[in-house]
Amino acid sequence: MPMAVQPQPSEQHQQQPQQPPQEVPTYPLWVGGTWEPPSQVVEVLDKYTGEVFARVGRSSPEDVERAVAAAAKAAEQPLAPHQRYRVLSRVAELLAQRREELELTIVRETGFTRKDASVEVSRAVQTLVWSAEEAKRVLGEMVPVE
Repeated sequence: MPMAVQPQPSEQHQQQPQQPPQEVPTYPLWVGGTWEPPSQVVEVLDKYTGEVFARVGRSSPEDVERAVAAAAKAAEQPLAPHQRYRVLSRVAELLAQRREELELTIVRETGFTRKDASVEVSRAVQTLVWSAEEAKRVLGEMVPVE
């Protein structure tokens, strides 16, 4: 008769030491090229656990007015096509570099599967790459409106 082998407890089932609670990050508002502390925050909940994993700034009507005014001012000095290309390409590169972090955030915030989150990040990167390429082709023609 074969001898029974006692299963060894796996690492997963061994009691793990309690980790100290991690501080929940609060993300400020980006207005007119600078980070501003929010007057209000919204808690972002993990769809699976219900725990707060981030806090984001909630824009007041005044914050929105300042952001729109800053965007209108920036639009008065448009970037040349090659500059738009560089900016959009760099953003695509940064998203691709932070793919895993972004996917995990999407999973936590939306409840998407990891595969669906990966598709979302890929789509964002591809859209930015495509937009960067198209930015090189924009000639800036204006059609008068009467």
